[in-house]
Amino acid sequence: MKEEMSIEEARAIGKQYAAQGIHPEDVVLGGLPKPPAKAKTKAALTKLTKKSSEAAEATPEPLSDVEPKAEALAQDAQQEYMLKLQAYEQARSEWANGRMSAAELEAHYAIMRRAKDIYISERAIAARGIPRVSQLPRLERDLEQHKLERDDVRKELRDAKREEQALKQENATSRDLKVAAVAADALKILNDPGDFRSIPAIMEKLRQAENHVQTAERRYREERGRQGN
Repeated sequence: MKEEMSIEEARAIGKQYAAQGIHPEDVVLGGLPKPPAKAKTKAALTKLTKKSSEAAEATPEPLSDVEPKAEALAQDAQQEYMLKLQAYEQARSEWANGRMSAAELEAHYAIMRRAKDIYISERAIAARGIPRVSQLPRLERDLEQHKLERDDVRKELRDAKREEQALKQENATSRDLKVAAVAADALKILNDPGDFRSIPAIMEKLRQAENHVQTAERRYREERGRQGN
């Protein structure tokens, strides 16, 4: 009995397994097994064909091919989410301009997030094939964070300019020389580009914050485009 098969024998067995759709990585390490009998080969091919058919049937259907009720619910949820998102963006603008309190803005945000969660849930049910690994949630969180940071800097700049006007008025009208001197020193700080508390420094920080928002928005749009959203 041979301990090792010849190259010709190995090639012959390899061809037989290849004809059955069996790949080299499927073969147990330590040598090729003996080729199966013809009857077993036919049964194996039938089993492989059945598995392939089942896999094809399990392929997720596109959104337009699923049950109309599930699709309609997903579309309704999407429209509701877009409305709430628009309302939140408007509220953010109102807050940034000092016409809305932080508590009111948080309420709008909570409403928008609930609508979004419902939309994502309904879409997952309808599509039955949303990729498990998606960069969109992370990119959206990054975008949201950058927008909040930008709004904080806008408020900081608005407060600094308001303080500047108050100091100018104090410096011009105060009868107390010490008070006027303090106001003058504070005005120097507010207009010193080298001081992180100054208006020029805050404006530069706002410019960087705007750039971060634009970059995050671009990445988010690109990812949505790749996923066909």
